[in-house]
Amino acid sequence: MEVATVMLVLIVLFFVGIVLLGFFHPKSGAEVLRWQATRGPEQEEIDELEDLAQLLEATNAKRRARGEPERTVEDLENELRGG
Repeated sequence: MEVATVMLVLIVLFFVGIVLLGFFHPKSGAEVLRWQATRGPEQEEIDELEDLAQLLEATNAKRRARGEPERTVEDLENELRGG
């Protein structure tokens, strides 16, 4: 039983030490890995607008197939605003 307790304590101390190293390291993880964003905020916004346009088009295609009227961006904005 003593050996198991010692091993458990050593493993816990190892993980605590790793966490403390990460916490007190002067650089962030992104700096250590030299990580940079692949896209800027402008590209992210363009991608989001394209995704929304595709989603609206797919929704409208299903609505047309059921014989329901198409929805517009304004309809969605009004619904989100609660109006």
